[in-house]
Amino acid sequence: MNSFKISPSFERKGFLEQYWQKKPVLLQGLIPGFLDPISPEELASLACEAEIESRIVRASKGGEWKLTEGPFPEITFQELPDNNWTVLVQAVDHWLESVAQLKHCFNFVPSWRIDDVMVSFATAGGGVGPHYDNYDVFLIQGLGSRRWRIGAKCSETSPLADNSGLRIIAEFDQHEEYFLQQGDALYIPPGYSHWGVAQTDSLCYSLGFRAPSFGEMLEGFSDRIIDNLPATRRFVDYKPSIPKRVGEIDRQAIDEIFQELKELITSKPEFERWFGCYGTRSKYPDQITPRVKAIHSNDLCTLLQSAQLCRHPASRYAFQDYTENSKLILFVDGEEFLLGIDLINLVSLLCSSTALDNDDFSILLESKAAQDLVVSLLNQGSLTLQS
Repeated sequence: MNSFKISPSFERKGFLEQYWQKKPVLLQGLIPGFLDPISPEELASLACEAEIESRIVRASKGGEWKLTEGPFPEITFQELPDNNWTVLVQAVDHWLESVAQLKHCFNFVPSWRIDDVMVSFATAGGGVGPHYDNYDVFLIQGLGSRRWRIGAKCSETSPLADNSGLRIIAEFDQHEEYFLQQGDALYIPPGYSHWGVAQTDSLCYSLGFRAPSFGEMLEGFSDRIIDNLPATRRFVDYKPSIPKRVGEIDRQAIDEIFQELKELITSKPEFERWFGCYGTRSKYPDQITPRVKAIHSNDLCTLLQSAQLCRHPASRYAFQDYTENSKLILFVDGEEFLLGIDLINLVSLLCSSTALDNDDFSILLESKAAQDLVVSLLNQGSLTLQS
């Protein structure tokens, strides 16, 4: 069961039509009765772990910020002042299922768009300064209260006072101001400047969404094309002729080369498969490790009698439905699985839940294809068995 429930007064369709990627909005009381799924002490403990990405930002009265990258020795938190600092820990949902449950509140946006849940604890006066992000973010207030100021929409040409490593905006022009209490959320579209300052000891949950640039996608897709091209596929003269001017690159050669390249990059089926793999690559793939001892399909039912099937918290799942061809493709952690459409219910369940109910699987796992799929996901580490 999910630990968090979104307010019944929140209109998902209206939000998407009026605000999503359009303008910031305060969502007061978005999660009624919100209880923090992590304490400040637990967050500080995570910031001490070598495999977890963390930062501490100290603010000064002179309007400067100092960034320090983790991991941190435990004594760091004993030596910090009472005010004007914040610790930020990335992808806490990968480590705590209680934090991962927050993502279910936002199922009105496709799950493959969600990146991670960053959690920050700030003392009074703490924050990271005025900045902007290139992606959508929901800022959910937990413990304490925080003042948020919203500024103008920025771009890569906006001047930065970038001597801190934090991409602080040089000139912040406040347009709106909000004071968030526990259970409130603030939605910020890409590019809008914002500046949060804790009023008291404060926890904030930042749910960010993936927004790859077209440059990144073009590079990634072209890399896949290159990897699949045989070295023997090369430029050839289809209609050789004696050149009028020996140094000229004639139009015919240009047209022939361009047409071949265009055919390579305009294959929609190839792009669909690449994008599914690209969109499900884990942010921290080293967290997902294959099983040392492989499981076999004939062992699965026995194992599920004494263990709970769970998605690895760092894993990413998505699928594409090709009902017209009686096929679907499941994408998990950058890998693709071509399946029959009869597995659509199993695939939908895998893509929508982190904690999986074995009772739900008992019927769905009756076919050999379903068993083989689950075993493959267990062996690659994307599914786990919990006692």
